[in-house]
Formats: sequence, C-alpha cells, structure tokens
Amino acid sequence: MAEETRTRVEEALFEAAVTIKVRKKDLVKWPDDDEHLPQYRISVRVARSLVKFLKPYWDRTRCQQLKDQLKTLQDPTSRMRELDVIVPLLADNPALQERCRQAQLETRAAFIAQLKAPETQELLGQVEDGLKHIAWKKGVQRDGIDQAELANRMEARRIACEETLAVVDFDNQEAVHDLRKQAKALRYVSRELEGCLPAGAAETSGQMRKVQDMLGKWCDARVNAALVTEICGPEAADVAARFQAEADA
Repeated sequence: MAEETRTRVEEALFEAAVTIKVRKKDLVKWPDDDEHLPQYRISVRVARSLVKFLKPYWDRTRCQQLKDQLKTLQDPTSRMRELDVIVPLLADNPALQERCRQAQLETRAAFIAQLKAPETQELLGQVEDGLKHIAWKKGVQRDGIDQAELANRMEARRIACEETLAVVDFDNQEAVHDLRKQAKALRYVSRELEGCLPAGAAETSGQMRKVQDMLGKWCDARVNAALVTEICGPEAADVAARFQAEADA
C-alpha cells in the first residue's frame, strides 16, 4: 500500500509538471486571452503547494531547490493577478478602468517577454525535471509513503488553519494574507492528492475553498484600494474609499 501511495503521489507531481508546460504554451500562444494567465499562475501554485506539503519525504537539498525555482516562477504573477482582479471591478468608472487596463496590458507584455527569455525557459525545464524525477529520501524510495501518515498530515494542517482563522486579527493584513495562502495551498494539495488519500480525506478541499473565498474578499478589497490609488492617484479617492469600506465591513 505504501509503495502504491508513493506511485500515486509521483503521478500527481508528474501531472503538475505537464500542466505547467501546457499552460505556459497556451499563454505564450494566446497572450491577450485573459483566461490563460490565471491558468498558468494556478498551475505553478499547485506544484509549489505539493512540493511544500511533501517536504518531509523529499531529499532536503533538492526539495529546497525546487521550491525556490517554483517561487521564482510564481512571484512575477502576483502583480498580474492584482491587475486582473481590479480591472473588471472598475466598469462603472471607465476612465479609471482604462488606466488600470493599460497598466495591466503593459505588465502582461513585460511578463510574457520574461516568460520567453532563455533563462526562464531553462528554469521551466529544471522545474519539469524536478517534478518528474523526484529525489525521494532513501527510506521513502525503499518503503513508500504511508497513506495514513499522509492523511494525518493533511488533517493537522486543516485543524491548524481553522484554529488560526478563529483567532486571526483582521487588522493585521499580513496575518490574514498568510492564512489565505495556507488555505489555498491546502485546498490544492487535498484536491491533487485525492487519489492518494483514504475515502473522505479529500473533503478538505471544499472546506478550504470556503475559507479561501472568505479571506480572499477581504484581502482583495484592501489590495484594490491601494492599487487604484497607486495607478490613478487622487482622482481615485472615492473608489479607493469604497474598496476600503468593503474590507472594513
């Protein structure tokens, strides 16, 4: 059973590698399609979440290297996500929406150019190799991964996330943002490893989706207020105040 569980984990990681490759190819082919960038960004986040969750089973050096490589791919997508979120929300203010849309297009063009660069291509190849040819610890390579241990690890993460949610200070933007990231990562992991877990264990994905959505509205409202002010200046004061009021509600 442990060897079968390890094999299924390997299949999930292999699929994560393939998905990044496909999403990247689609994004480069159709850079003006608003759907492809989010799909690429999610594919990288999913892979990073899996690697971080499976850290205890991985060779320490190789795991850290892969985590760093995935972070390097993911970091440039954060600004793009913020712009993707805010532009549709400004439909009732065409002038502000156009300025944010221009910032969105300029940022996207720079991102696509970076994605096509030789160093990024090399990095993507290294990530693909790391996900497809996993450097397990010797004991994991020999004995496999205990399914119950994997499920217990996920359950512990779920409990920790819910406990933090119960006491988080919503005036602490960084703490709320970190909790949102934890919920999102656990959602991805429980979904992608569903075939490796006992029946019912993957229900964590739906639970964490609810936490993520709730915190996401709060985080996005605060980011939107700061972003529209950054791009549009004082003339966006009323819109920024509206976003801030949503965060404070």
